[in-house]
Amino acid sequence: NLSYLGLRSSEFTDLLAETITESSIIKQLTGLDLSMGNLTDYGAKILLNCPEINQLHTLDVSMNQLSGAMIQKLHQLNCQIIAEPQDFDYGSRYSGLHE
Repeated sequence: NLSYLGLRSSEFTDLLAETITESSIIKQLTGLDLSMGNLTDYGAKILLNCPEINQLHTLDVSMNQLSGAMIQKLHQLNCQIIAEPQDFDYGSRYSGLHE
């Protein structure tokens, strides 16, 4: 009965994107929150290549490390995209949730 999956503040967001898109769970989700992680254009491309992503109501990829070009591509999906702001300061990312 899971419809919303929030996997925020992950150090392995690209890997999570790959795992979720390969899983059957993606077919039942209406919301996917991958915010505040380290999702890169590589992981976002995996999401773009998954047809089931278009069945989501909302995809949150804010506070990651996506390029402007990738954000534009994500906005072409048939779901609501939350992509702003992004964190481009790669060297100083600190996750307090892991302390």
